[in-house]
Amino acid sequence: MAGQIISRGNRTWLIRIFISRDPKTGKRKYINKTVHGTKKEAQQVLNALLRDHDTGSLVTPQRLTLNEYLDEWFQSAVKTMGPGDL
Repeated sequence: MAGQIISRGNRTWLIRIFISRDPKTGKRKYINKTVHGTKKEAQQVLNALLRDHDTGSLVTPQRLTLNEYLDEWFQSAVKTMGPGDL
């Protein structure tokens, strides 16, 4: 998998890696990150993002409602808390 480094101005770089396609619309999904510094630093950030994506440790942003978030939190909290903690 390859990523892109796009110049956005003086010492500013846009790092972009392709994640997947949206199953409903077919549009491509990307993760974008802005890096302020040299192109070499931007390349290091790109390499780190690609490594995280390849190993499965890259967290992609998701849109959750507050209700969905609290449901997930509650399910994980129940597993870690004892009977008298709630």
